Amino acid sequence: MRSETKGTMNRFFDYLFAGVLGVLRHKMRSFLAVTGIVLAISALLSMLAVGEGARRQLLNDMEKLGLRNIIITSHKPQQKPTVKATDNGDEWRPLAFGITRKDADRCKTLLPGVQCVATVHEVTRPVLVNGRKINARVLGVNQAYFKTRTVTLERGRLLCPLDSEPHAQYCLMVTPIPNEINHGRDPFGLEIDVGGLIFKVVGTVRTDVKPLDSNASSGETKRDETASNTVVIFVPIDLAFLQFGVDSYKQEAGTYESYKLEINQMTLECEDPIACKRPIESLLQMEHKDLDYEITVPVELLAQRQHTQEVFNLVLLLVAGITLLVGGVGIVNIMLVSVTERTKEIGIRRALGARRSDIMIQFLIETLALTMSGGIIGVLVGFGGIYAVEVYTGWPVLVTAPAVIGSFMLSIVSGVLFGMYPARKAASVTPMIALRYE
Repeated sequence: MRSETKGTMNRFFDYLFAGVLGVLRHKMRSFLAVTGIVLAISALLSMLAVGEGARRQLLNDMEKLGLRNIIITSHKPQQKPTVKATDNGDEWRPLAFGITRKDADRCKTLLPGVQCVATVHEVTRPVLVNGRKINARVLGVNQAYFKTRTVTLERGRLLCPLDSEPHAQYCLMVTPIPNEINHGRDPFGLEIDVGGLIFKVVGTVRTDVKPLDSNASSGETKRDETASNTVVIFVPIDLAFLQFGVDSYKQEAGTYESYKLEINQMTLECEDPIACKRPIESLLQMEHKDLDYEITVPVELLAQRQHTQEVFNLVLLLVAGITLLVGGVGIVNIMLVSVTERTKEIGIRRALGARRSDIMIQFLIETLALTMSGGIIGVLVGFGGIYAVEVYTGWPVLVTAPAVIGSFMLSIVSGVLFGMYPARKAASVTPMIALRYE
């Protein structure tokens, strides 16, 4: 039994040695033959890395927004002036639009599927540190905000209900904090002037999604050019309403814009966001005749972008499959030429006692040697392509072990499939005819 196993192994290594010699006999021909396999394997591996990276990035973005959340963002109705005339015609008052506190209370009390409601109000007042104006966004938030969003406490404490009292003027700062604001020192205990009101920093937090980011609500995470020198400050929303009201204004490039906006963004945590979307829309439409808000459901965005990603992956798989097919046809042609050139060699081996299976295995191993070498080179080229995609496009990529192993195994399978016909043809050569072949 042991001698039979040893004999089988010896024959296998003989076949392998003969196959490798057959490949190395014509180096340039072999290299051109495996070019299609190299391109197919490298394209497949790159596609799998880009697809997996996009999938992981999508899941991370949706988790940051909250897969159980419904995000409602206020915006000014189209073709509406910022100010409008009163009934007597001689006065102007700011236009009021967007989500209100009444809407938040109604969603919390009338919709059983809503578990908590987080509200955000942006305070548009000048912010000063040590008497110097800084670029800052002051956001009034309630306690539920820290439950519905990914917020990590780094130092100090979060805001509590007692901080909403008029005498308790405390705030949080979002890291990273620009060096020019506090010259790289710990901001804990720093006093910040917001519209003439002094707030003391009692904690620093880190959040992955920028608050009120227009891209964040749509599931996108574009890089903000001004984010590096702008700091986000959290204050209690009730205190913000009490001290600053709901009047907001913007002044830039010689223009002045004034409006009334109670809640810039409202986040509802629901048991089933898809089921809760329709009741929320109906409830808001009762109070808002103009479309002055936008509803975003991260779960729906996830499904839409997953479908787009699947179509993208399917197209890339099709391209890789066509490339593999073209490469396989080249392999078949090269091996058929090799069979024709070595017809006399086949006849001599058959005359010396080689069986048809021996001839077939030899040529099949030659084909496998070609495709496996193409697979190895394709994997290496694929890693280079993945690196180029990550560096020059900024797309997220992720290489997994199953992707690498699967790509290489595909080269082995293609070798068996595309090598079967030339191997069978070589094995079917008649010895007498082969010996007379010139």
